[in-house]
Amino acid sequence: MEEHKTDIKIAIATLLISVYLFLEGSGITNLSDGEQDAPGWILMLTGFVFMLTGIMILFRHKKNINNLLASLFAAVMGFIGGWVSLYGDEASLSGKGMLGYIFDMPFERVAFGFGSILSFLISAYAFNLFLKNRE
Repeated sequence: MEEHKTDIKIAIATLLISVYLFLEGSGITNLSDGEQDAPGWILMLTGFVFMLTGIMILFRHKKNINNLLASLFAAVMGFIGGWVSLYGDEASLSGKGMLGYIFDMPFERVAFGFGSILSFLISAYAFNLFLKNRE
């Protein structure tokens, strides 16, 4: 029973974070101190990821629902990573890192791009599990 109460608390926290990110991304609120480095729709997608997380926690025993939600989760993460890879402000990225200096390439963009592709592959796998396990 205690585990269930903890799940509900975590789910509520993630849902509240999602509401905050939706409001910030849509421009309804402006509680952040500085200039945003990403467009509002990226913040809204991030809020959607938090919302999916809360829902997945609440339905953690429903395997097929979680497979579908995991597919959406990974796809949205792929969109966010892809945007950062292609359009992220150079000043906001953390730097070239060791490999970036060795190969003289924007390593952080490559890393986000690779993560984006990997997220889409995970999304496809989770969706495949959803299709296989439909009742």
